[in-house]
Amino acid sequence: MRIKGILYTLLLACCFSAPVTGWAEEPTYQITAAQLTQLESIFQQLRTAQTEQEQQIETLRIQLTESETAIRQSQTSLQKANQSLQESAEEAKRTRDRLKRQRIIWGCVGLIAGFMMGKS
Repeated sequence: MRIKGILYTLLLACCFSAPVTGWAEEPTYQITAAQLTQLESIFQQLRTAQTEQEQQIETLRIQLTESETAIRQSQTSLQKANQSLQESAEEAKRTRDRLKRQRIIWGCVGLIAGFMMGKS
């Protein structure tokens, strides 16, 4: 029994002491100078494209900010115009009501005057 325990312990020690990286060794690749130059050229093109895209993004951000400002100004202007239109409509209603009252009053005055002329 004791020998079995020692054997299991030794077996476990061997398993854990084995280098794990040795079992999963990664393959190595070699590239030529021409391939390296080509990769560097591609990376440079990608960097240039990235820079251009970042500039475009910044330009679009500025345009977006300007558009948002213009929209806010337009909304404010529309609110003022709407308020002015409502005030004008109220004023027109008051004027219509005043003219209607005046017509009624002058109609009554004319009716009374006609009635008085007819009696005399």
